[in-house]
Amino acid sequence: GDLGAGKTAFAQGVGEALSVTGPMTSPTFTLIHEYIARLKGTQVRLIHMDLYRLQRPEEAEVIGVEDAFVEDAVCLIEWPEIIEDYLPEDRLDVVIIGSGEQPREIIFHSQNSDWETRLKDMV
Repeated sequence: GDLGAGKTAFAQGVGEALSVTGPMTSPTFTLIHEYIARLKGTQVRLIHMDLYRLQRPEEAEVIGVEDAFVEDAVCLIEWPEIIEDYLPEDRLDVVIIGSGEQPREIIFHSQNSDWETRLKDMV
């Protein structure tokens, strides 16, 4: 989504759903924040990235983006376009359309049939 679309607010909602304790803030300047979360009773890492400030895909390697794509982690990435080649194929893309006082449209998309099944179960 664009600036002001609510990406961080969405991430905070995911954090709340995953029982993250304490405040979740935008990693605008630090690029990556990591939290302890719970998913189906199991402890996982919730990794929130804001890649707006990256200039080149290679910078993602320096900050360790690929290290976040592991089984015991849920990754939320704002501005993922710059690291398209690094993103795992098994993922759920969330697009937020709208900003400011406009209503939001949230679109979920995945190439993985498992994610499609999970999405249908949520609706």
